[in-house]
Amino acid sequence: MITRSNYSVLSMGCLAVYITFTLPAFSAEKEKTKQSDEATLEVITVTAQKRVQSLQETPIAVSAFTAGALDSKGIENLSEVADFTPNLVFDTTSPIGGMSSGAAVVIRGIGNTDFSLTTDPGVGSYVDGIYMSRSIGGVLDVLDVELIEVLRGPQGTLFGRNTIGGAINITTRKPYDELTGKAEFTAGNFNRRDIRLSVDVPLTDELLSTFAFSSKLRDGYVTRVLAGDELGNEDRVSLRGAFHYEPSDKWDFQLSLDHSEIDEQSAAGVLVGFTKGAATIGHALAANPSLSPGDAIDKGFADLQQYVTQGDDDITYATGKNGSSVTMDGASLISNYHGSDFDLKYTVAYRKTEAAFYGDPDNSPHQITEIANPDYDHEQISHELQITGD
Repeated sequence: MITRSNYSVLSMGCLAVYITFTLPAFSAEKEKTKQSDEATLEVITVTAQKRVQSLQETPIAVSAFTAGALDSKGIENLSEVADFTPNLVFDTTSPIGGMSSGAAVVIRGIGNTDFSLTTDPGVGSYVDGIYMSRSIGGVLDVLDVELIEVLRGPQGTLFGRNTIGGAINITTRKPYDELTGKAEFTAGNFNRRDIRLSVDVPLTDELLSTFAFSSKLRDGYVTRVLAGDELGNEDRVSLRGAFHYEPSDKWDFQLSLDHSEIDEQSAAGVLVGFTKGAATIGHALAANPSLSPGDAIDKGFADLQQYVTQGDDDITYATGKNGSSVTMDGASLISNYHGSDFDLKYTVAYRKTEAAFYGDPDNSPHQITEIANPDYDHEQISHELQITGD
């Protein structure tokens, strides 16, 4: 049986409104400096080797996206980076998973599309150096991100064992030292309504904070004609807060908190064809045990043929249980000591993911292949001590 799942819907005719405010306002001197900077080639620094380096001097196959590049390309979640990165395939669900936020990442043909709780990915994802150890909930919102690096090829020397295909390294933005904010609203077809907000609040000269909020809503685009509902909608909320404390030139600390909720229908899919194989025989014999194997092939093929929607990609005859929900919470504390010829960094992090997802990947009204994961629960505590120097 051949189904097509996880295909994207084009949001044509979208209207986006951006509002940015900064207090105090730019002075004439600052504005002149800003215009001068914009006229020069941007120097991109990366941390692919666990230290800040120029991208041109890093001996690794890296695709780097700064905050400005993410905005200009309209990238709003991590999977969309694949549209601009060679050798990277980033699907948001496994072929028969049903969940709408499962990171199935492959670099140079190496990766893992299995969503099982006991399965490690083949391409590691890291946020501020913290390993995202499971695929569920791995389609992260690009919220207050400063840099995304896609490292191609094995990265086990510096990033650990589960990076045989490569690594995706995400660095979040540090708070600004002045009261600054940004608001963004996007509207489009399928009743799309996206809101993104961020604000930076300096609490003292040493203690800075930033807060961000994102809400994404969009109706489904594949109708389950027999069940009366839809697949492929979007309903997501993300919040993030970070506090940066720098009491001296030698010490700095960052506390980060994040929360995300996803409550959507299953990933979209349609039945585009099947072969005369075990599924058609088993389906026919289950309903008519007296049929011969040869008759069962023809009977099963004729019965299932009516549910093929080739050329009509906005309907499906699936009737199995439908839904995908994920709740994620995370907290991390990063401590940095800057010595005369070395840097010491300690990171402690906690992450918790609770999910439930269902799917009917055969996209027919018969119970051939149906997925049910009602109780997905994962907790992660990590510690890392790192020393770098010359």
